[in-house]
Amino acid sequence: MADCSKTEDYFNEMFRRRKAECPNKPFAVVIYTNEFDVNESIENMQKWSDEHPVKSFLDDFKEKHPNAILSCKGKPKACRRLLYGGECREDRDCLTCWKEEMT
Repeated sequence: MADCSKTEDYFNEMFRRRKAECPNKPFAVVIYTNEFDVNESIENMQKWSDEHPVKSFLDDFKEKHPNAILSCKGKPKACRRLLYGGECREDRDCLTCWKEEMT
């Protein structure tokens, strides 16, 4: 979960929100200088972030298949690529692929 009081998390969530709400429009960053506006902006971004959690491929799979049997590492026994497409990087653990954010 993001902590929007941290600058990096705030901007990551701001970009994620913009991408979700207006995927085909250009994006400009507005920086507030008034302390009240900054705090209000952080609160608003945190609220949005809490209401729109990042969804991984594993989250989506578990939601769609709640009774599926998972491996001892907590992942489906199938390669993510077989169910969702994309690239398979055999040089890393399958759980890493399953935990990637869905876009």
